[in-house]
Amino acid sequence: MKSLTLIALIAMSASFAQAECEQAAQVTAKVIRAEPISMTECRLRVSVIRWQPSMMCGLDRGEIDNEGIEIGMVNGHDCEYTAEMKTRLENGTILIRNKAGVIVFD
Repeated sequence: MKSLTLIALIAMSASFAQAECEQAAQVTAKVIRAEPISMTECRLRVSVIRWQPSMMCGLDRGEIDNEGIEIGMVNGHDCEYTAEMKTRLENGTILIRNKAGVIVFD
């Protein structure tokens, strides 16, 4: 009975930790395009070369394929896709799902 209670407590704490964690992955990718999604935000569509999700709270590869990486805009209408972002993606960078629920650079 004690072992069953211990297993239940471990399972409950693991599920609570999963609900509270920040999803993340290390990714190497090539940018396909930057596209506006609103008056203030753009999305990078990428071709993933390498994907390593966090062991504690991984971000699924399919999520970036479906959602892309959100970035800001400059000058009111241009996607803020910089040379630094390109370099980070080509060399490997960390992506997270932020508190607003979107995938962004860490």
